[in-house]
Parts: sequence; structure tokens; C-alpha cells
Amino acid sequence: MIFTPLATTKLRHGEYVQFGTDVITLNPDADIKAVNLFKPFGLFKTNFDTVNSAYKKIQASSLTEQIADEDEDRDDLFLGIWGIAEAYLYHPDIAYVNHAKLLLNHLKSYGKGVIKASYPSETASIKNIIYDWETDNNLKAAITALHLTDWKDLLNQTNLTFESLYNDRLKNTTIIADITTMRVAKADSIKLWRKFLGALEGQNTLLEDDPKLGPQLHLIINRINALHDQYQTIITIRESKAAARKARKESEKAKEQAKDAGTKTDTEQPTEPK
Repeated sequence: MIFTPLATTKLRHGEYVQFGTDVITLNPDADIKAVNLFKPFGLFKTNFDTVNSAYKKIQASSLTEQIADEDEDRDDLFLGIWGIAEAYLYHPDIAYVNHAKLLLNHLKSYGKGVIKASYPSETASIKNIIYDWETDNNLKAAITALHLTDWKDLLNQTNLTFESLYNDRLKNTTIIADITTMRVAKADSIKLWRKFLGALEGQNTLLEDDPKLGPQLHLIINRINALHDQYQTIITIRESKAAARKARKESEKAKEQAKDAGTKTDTEQPTEPK
């Protein structure tokens, strides 16, 4: 195989659109025609136009824009609360410091990765965080003492507004149709891309030693491999972060279970024989 691997099916919609755009931009028709691959590349380009068009319609939706705005606002509020709590660690009054430590430990159990998760996942996490702040007496006291009640309420309202807009978009038949078109066209596009790579590899086998066409084929292959490396790195980083988050949560869960088990053992008294 002459191509560096790229898990194209793991690219998110926006990433795939950018990948396809980069491929087409870096390989002008003249270069493709020179190595007799215009037909398979042309099929890929035609299908990719459908992918790109559907994606742009989804992004251009007024609901999509509102969702993006609300998502940015809730991210800023979440980070703002985190930042304020960190600032209180330097307060001269130890009571404020203790409240800040408690709140930060709670926030760290979710991690700043909350705001980088998928839309539904972030919505659920913020709901859980707010629930904890409103039901746990110690956390409730910390929020009050650090003057974060207004911040908490605004984060909650922004998150609920986001959820409402997101659900409205899911019910929007026009957007649903565009999303469906996008998914189907993307799957077809990936198949056509693989067919083009197969045709390119075949041409390279036949013409690798051709003094004129060999260098041209190598140029196209090197461009593609550079893009494959770039986008595979994006996937690898994302998966590594996801694995690290999962491992951290499992570790924290194991520690809590061990702590609970130890507490239970300490409170159990041995039964004296009669």
C-alpha cells in the first residue's frame, strides 16, 4: 500500500468537508488528467459537491447559528465559574479557600473537557453539575459563599435554552433532510475516494518508472499522504483525549468505591461470641 492510512469514516462532518476541499484544491484537474485519472477523480468531485452543499445548508440554518451562540455562552460561563473558584484559592480568609477547593474538586471530577464533548453530552453534564450544586448542601454553601449564584443560574438557563434550540433543530424537517443527504452523500463519497485511491495505485504500478508520468504520480501521492497524515493526527488526538477522560473517570470511580468499602469496614463492629 503506497498510502498512509486515514480512517475517513471517523472524520466528523466538518472535518471531512475540509479534507475533501483540501484534496480538490491541491490536485487541479490538469494534474489529474495528465495521469489519466480524471474519470474516478471526477466522480469523487461530483459527489463531494453534494456533501459540501448539504453541509453548508445545515451550517447556514438560523437554528444552527443560535445553537452555536448558546454553546459558546455556556462554555464561557462554565470556564468563568471555574476561574472565579481558582481565584478564591488566594483569598486570605481560609473559609473562602475551603469553599473554593470543594467547588474545584467537584468541577475537576467532570473536567474542562465537558465543553469539548458532543452537544448532548455537554448538556447532560452541565445538568448534572447544576443538580449537584442545588442539592448538595456543601456545594450549595460554596456557590453562595463565593457569590456564584447568579453565574450558576445563568449557566443553567443558557444550558436549557441550548437544549431547547437543539431539540427544535432535530424536529426541523428541512434540516433533517439536509443531515440525511449529508450522511448518505458522505458515505458514497468515502467509497468513491477509496476507488480513486485504488485507481491511482494501479496507475502508479504501471507507470512508476515512466520518466514523465512517474514523477507526476509521485507528486499526487505525496500530496495525498500529507493530507492523510494531517487528518489522521486530528483523529488520533481526539481518540487519545477520549481514552484519557475514560481512564480518569474509571480511576476516580475505583477510588470512590475503595473509599466507600473502607468506610463500611471501619463502621462494622465484630460480633462478640456469646
